[in-house]
Amino acid sequence: MTRPWGAPSGAPMDKSTVSARLLSVLLALFTVVFPACAGHQKTASAKELRDTSESFARRLRWGDFKGMAQFIVPEQRLSYVKGILDRGDDETLKILDFELEHVQYLPDRQAIVLARVSWYRLPSVTAQSEVVSLVFEDRDGQWLVCAVENGPLPFEKIPRPKEDVMENEEESLQRL
Repeated sequence: MTRPWGAPSGAPMDKSTVSARLLSVLLALFTVVFPACAGHQKTASAKELRDTSESFARRLRWGDFKGMAQFIVPEQRLSYVKGILDRGDDETLKILDFELEHVQYLPDRQAIVLARVSWYRLPSVTAQSEVVSLVFEDRDGQWLVCAVENGPLPFEKIPRPKEDVMENEEESLQRL
């Protein structure tokens, strides 16, 4: 055993001093090594959103549609990749341009990225261009796409409740 701080060299060290020192060392170690245990949650920054958006755009431009799945929320990845394969997008969809236009941060750790996308789908060579709205969500410090409005990517449209009811009623009446 070592002696307490400031005690003469021949003074014995008592057990309460050893316990207190050990406890303070362990507490310091836990707050440095295990910050997640203290309830801290990592949040993604604006720079990370820009980097993710640019990586997403780069993969889109190069036609790496399956690789883009890493930027999509896990619960939608399978249906996204299935849509790419079902439509043959990996061979027929050609992206001409993808320009990031605007970013709007929302509450609840979300952001909307507006981008102008130009593309054509073989066998057609007629180019189409639309402003695409990408909704990104901060998931444990990583920005992931959770919704896409417009454009050539296979994302399910989430209908507004009133429009959905009206369309279903009209379809039912037409079938009769």
